[in-house]
Amino acid sequence: MSNHLERRAPGTGGIARKGNHTVDAGQATEISELTFEGRVLEHSADMPKAFRPGAKASTQMALQKGNGQANVGGEVVRADASSITSLAPQDEASVRRIERDEIASCVNQLDKPRNSSGRVVQRRIGWRATPDRIIITVAERELRKNPTGTYSPAGPWLIELRRTFKEVSGKAAKRTGSVTADSNRVTSSGNDGESTSGTERTVSEKFPDASRALGALPAAVRSSAIARVPAPSQFEGELLEYSDSTGRSTSWKVTVLRMDSQRAVVVTGSKEANSNTWSVMQASYNLMEPELEQG
Repeated sequence: MSNHLERRAPGTGGIARKGNHTVDAGQATEISELTFEGRVLEHSADMPKAFRPGAKASTQMALQKGNGQANVGGEVVRADASSITSLAPQDEASVRRIERDEIASCVNQLDKPRNSSGRVVQRRIGWRATPDRIIITVAERELRKNPTGTYSPAGPWLIELRRTFKEVSGKAAKRTGSVTADSNRVTSSGNDGESTSGTERTVSEKFPDASRALGALPAAVRSSAIARVPAPSQFEGELLEYSDSTGRSTSWKVTVLRMDSQRAVVVTGSKEANSNTWSVMQASYNLMEPELEQG
């Protein structure tokens, strides 16, 4: 499959080429109109590994300005002063171990820029799951406005925040298996019009791309993930469609993270075009309080 295209499901950015990491400068002259090309990203290639040189990363930095409280990705995080511990940025050995033990990862780049502390930035959210932890990283790249009125990158991607959630028991409950595909589903879109609960409809509206990715999987897999985390505070997912040189679909791959403050479930699935079976992996976590690192 070295020459294939990978395509997101319709409505999630169109065609995305794996390995196409050219500068995706925005051409709009107003921030509200600025959008970026969608593409398939990989954690190891498209997320920085360390904080900017000289930056001190610590839980204390994340919490000291709010009297022991910080707002992280919309979630209020509190800590007792006695529990605040300084965290060094991940060293190279730790990064290699995490890469070696990885069971799933994903990177999503927001298609709209954000105002961040007076700067205009692009943002990526990447996550990586190993048997004993889930690591969520937020990276940003500053944009500058050119004399022509368009925007272009003003620097490299830099880590702004990293949260590490460790599994309480030290190891997630993991299971793998083969599950028959639903006969009435549209694999490439994950949308078959099935009825959902009011809660799940709200979740789908808040996290449309992740819901679309999970929706491509068989009903038994979807139900298990939803039951594990019925009201997620973070829900990330990706649905990829692999094609040959003629544009014919050859296979599909789904990667999903669904979590709240106490539990998480990671699901991966793959299916060949000539098969009626999904190969599925599910890992369930009971989470400790997150360790925060902030640049």
